[in-house]
Amino acid sequence: MKKFLYGTLTVLGSTVSGTLLGGIYAKFLMPKRGMGWDQIADALGALMIGSAVGLLVGVVTLWHLPRKR
Repeated sequence: MKKFLYGTLTVLGSTVSGTLLGGIYAKFLMPKRGMGWDQIADALGALMIGSAVGLLVGVVTLWHLPRKR
């Protein structure tokens, strides 16, 4: 039960971290082009890509961790 909880928290935490990094990227690093809807679409795309990358990193991290830890 403990391993399942820790695994879930690891994947969830990395997904949230990836989403936050995607938001930071959209806010500060993406060039400002277009108005209104274009910027919203760019921000949502960055959030989705960040969360997908975070989820992938969490799953890979969980896969490569030793089973005893």
